[in-house]
Amino acid sequence: MCPECNSANISRSKRWRIRDIFMALLRMKAYRCRDCRFRFYLPARLDKQIRRQRDWLLAVHSGTNTNKT
Repeated sequence: MCPECNSANISRSKRWRIRDIFMALLRMKAYRCRDCRFRFYLPARLDKQIRRQRDWLLAVHSGTNTNKT
C-alpha cells in the first residue's frame, strides 16, 4: 500500500539513481504508486506478499474466485 495515499495500486519502479543501487544492496526495492505517482522503498521480502495482495484484489474486482474449495 502506498504510504502517501493508501492506494493498493502500486508497481515496481525502475532503478535509475545511485540511491536506488545503494538501496538494492540493502535489499530494498523501489515502488511507485500508480494513483499519486509517489515513489517509495519496501524490503525485498515483502515482494511476494505484495504480488499476492495485488492478484487477490484483481480477482475480487473482476468477480472471479481464485479459491477452488
